[in-house]
Amino acid sequence: MEKSYKLLNLSLTVFLVVYTISGQVTAQEYFNNFPKPKNGNTYVIAHRGVHNDIPENTLAAYQKAIDL
Repeated sequence: MEKSYKLLNLSLTVFLVVYTISGQVTAQEYFNNFPKPKNGNTYVIAHRGVHNDIPENTLAAYQKAIDL
């Protein structure tokens, strides 16, 4: 009985390791999918941090992002 638990534990461990590694991508592969920046090497990105307090895509939202 204990031997079957050890085999099951080993099998699950190997499966999880292989599953985890197979889903990994390198940073270079990840960034190759990004659109190329229009101005040099600068990317302009945003998040929805205060979208409940300030309407998105407004001057107030941009100012809040700068203030943060």
